[in-house]
Amino acid sequence: MQMKVIDPTFELALVSPFLLQTLAEVAQQKGVNPETLCRGLGFALEDLQDPAHRISYRQAVAMIQRALKALPNRGLGLWVGAQNVLGTLGLLGHVLSLCKNLRDAFELGIRHQHTSGGIAVSSVEEAADRVFVDVECRLPFADVQVFAVEEFFASLLVYGRALVGADFKPMAVEFVHAAPDYRAEYHHWLGPDVQFGCLQNRMVIAAHWLDVCLPNHHSLALRQAVKLLDLEAAQIH
Repeated sequence: MQMKVIDPTFELALVSPFLLQTLAEVAQQKGVNPETLCRGLGFALEDLQDPAHRISYRQAVAMIQRALKALPNRGLGLWVGAQNVLGTLGLLGHVLSLCKNLRDAFELGIRHQHTSGGIAVSSVEEAADRVFVDVECRLPFADVQVFAVEEFFASLLVYGRALVGADFKPMAVEFVHAAPDYRAEYHHWLGPDVQFGCLQNRMVIAAHWLDVCLPNHHSLALRQAVKLLDLEAAQIH
């Protein structure tokens, strides 16, 4: 009998507590006891308050799926992403705030995305007057994949507005999955041009945003912070 080979990285403790802490907060706001989401998974709700704590992908999937079961078909990933702040990214968020412009912030964000402890992987490509931000979740669970891309794009808008101002918005957002029953939530959080059943999970942004100067830019502080980020990245590797 053939045995299914499990990806060994599934047991690696690389997921940041920030994502799951925000998930717990949103669940509580919606009437779900957050302690039940992590009970028996090998960590307590209090552990999510420790920025240095890391959760395995297996544990994170279990908690996310419990939350999705408690709040089904509602747009949970969008809610979680919209509640994030730049500090949710930890040291990476501080580094991004010190960048010269959004172009540099994107470059650093992509290069060091693994340090943020998320469950999605992203890339950025510039073409003519547009910027394409693609994202995918490689965990083999369809419900978690939808949650992850929802959370990523809703978060990206929060971070963009924190960096360059409230007028920051996408030209369009595309999703691989079919349109859900809560489609209105997508328009509420992401704007009018949201498409489903596409070839990729993608946010399209006008290229002029890349050269907007960030108000908190400080070259010396940025160099110091990047050195700390490089050390953190080396420890994770």
